[in-house]
Amino acid sequence: MKKLVFLCRGNKLRSPIAETIFNKNPKTGWVAFSYGTAVEKEGWENMKISDFDNDLNLIVNELKKDGIDISNKICQQVQPKYLDDANKIIVMAEKDTIPDWLEQIEYERWNIPNPNNILEFHEQHVVLLINKRIGELKKAL
Repeated sequence: MKKLVFLCRGNKLRSPIAETIFNKNPKTGWVAFSYGTAVEKEGWENMKISDFDNDLNLIVNELKKDGIDISNKICQQVQPKYLDDANKIIVMAEKDTIPDWLEQIEYERWNIPNPNNILEFHEQHVVLLINKRIGELKKAL
């Protein structure tokens, strides 16, 4: 089984969405995981996504309507050992949150905006952007 890793800043929205969408209908022989680059710094380690503020829960409930349930995802800080056996790494985190050690590893960069609230989430079409990129990715794998 090949391992695909999605990384975003907090592991509470973009990367869990990508992980869930990919794993709903995975490319044969692949499985996706997600982590965050600034989870520990922000104090979110081991927090369940459904335990966050109201705005994030509004987004989580919107996602459920589309069959994307990330509510039980636990935020995890990326560690080098989580990437040791990764066949592909995709980073959506902001440049200033990427650890120095990660810069030494080959990864693909996706410019998916990090919404601060439900309005930005809709205006930035986050799910559509991620869905489009995952479609392209599956063709390329």
